[in-house]
Amino acid sequence: LVAKAHASEADPKSALYGKCIRALAPDEHRWLPRDAARKELKQLCGALASALRVGGPEVRCVAAEGLRQLQRQHPAKMRAAVGSWFAAAVDAALRDGDEARTILVSVIEAQPPAGVKPALCEEVLATLFGASAAPTEAGAVLVATPGAAPCVDAEVLRLWGAIVGAVGPALVRGHKERLNALLLLPSGAFAATAPSVRAATFRAWQRLAAAWASALTAPGFDAGTADRRISLLLTPLKELDWGTTDAEAAATHEAAADCACTLVRMLGAADLDRASRQAADEEKETPIMKLACALVGHHNRYVRLRALRAVAQMAGARPASLGEWL
Repeated sequence: LVAKAHASEADPKSALYGKCIRALAPDEHRWLPRDAARKELKQLCGALASALRVGGPEVRCVAAEGLRQLQRQHPAKMRAAVGSWFAAAVDAALRDGDEARTILVSVIEAQPPAGVKPALCEEVLATLFGASAAPTEAGAVLVATPGAAPCVDAEVLRLWGAIVGAVGPALVRGHKERLNALLLLPSGAFAATAPSVRAATFRAWQRLAAAWASALTAPGFDAGTADRRISLLLTPLKELDWGTTDAEAAATHEAAADCACTLVRMLGAADLDRASRQAADEEKETPIMKLACALVGHHNRYVRLRALRAVAQMAGARPASLGEWL
């Protein structure tokens, strides 16, 4: 079937090609034998990725669903074979709307932040920008025009988080112009009037924070760059009006708290270590932990509990650092 699918790619609109892809793509009602899917997963992913590139809209939806079911069946194998399908999934998600995009975003999101190798990050960035800092036709979906109305499409914001979270390790170290272009979309959406859009933006921002955290604390990473990146990650959290008590603000506050707690868990200890290295006559700056303190006293019970759990997890990992701060 894989051989027939590849052989008929020259005519992707043919009935044979569609039949091959439907036979290869498991769905929730019809599963490939589990062992067969596991043993031939890389070949299956390659054929489905080709279908995403050359097939028509219906075939792309079938291929996207196939990848989703393989992800559910064999998540570890899909992570190991990410190079065979990830770039095609990103390209199709950028070009397709509605059903195919929703399915593919769930597959892309299942990859852990910073779980994509540098060469694949560069391939995805080339899909978004080509050889320049200006977005391609496909990449324009994730890049807002300066001065334009903020993005109000929660699915596009979710796609932004999935893709930028995956290529985060490349963006944290370089690609300044491309990073600035990509940041325009969430920067506008943070100010959207709809709480659901603001909440979706913070969920997307959380993936960027998780992707950057391991790189920012890696030995040898430039301290000045790390400080600037952490300041960037904290900016929307500092600018949020946490004191609003109406029911509509709750979803925004809870999504923002999840984002903040990711920073506390992953970067809080580094924040304290940086403060301990400051001269004795300087004020000890701990912006991440100051945010944690504010959240522990928040009026929303969900926010308080999330913040306390994050601090508790940090205490378990770095009791000495946290004890001195407390």
